Amino acid sequence: MAPLARSKYKAQILNKIYEQRLQDLEEKIAFQEDTIQKMDSELVYQQKKIKSLEKSIFHMRETFKKIEDNMNLVDEVQLPPHY
Repeated sequence: MAPLARSKYKAQILNKIYEQRLQDLEEKIAFQEDTIQKMDSELVYQQKKIKSLEKSIFHMRETFKKIEDNMNLVDEVQLPPHY
């Protein structure tokens, strides 16, 4: 082969290699973007769930406090007068 033909052949091979590498990178980026989107959606869901659970815990604490206060009142009322 003549030197010009060889360099043209090498350029074609390099172009194919670069095209393949570029395609691989584009596929990886697309996969990463999809993964990030899924993680973002899951994070939003988890944050909403945490807020909901925190609200529930707050309400349970309030309810227990009221029950405890009511039990203390009942104990005071049931004590005999000589105490």
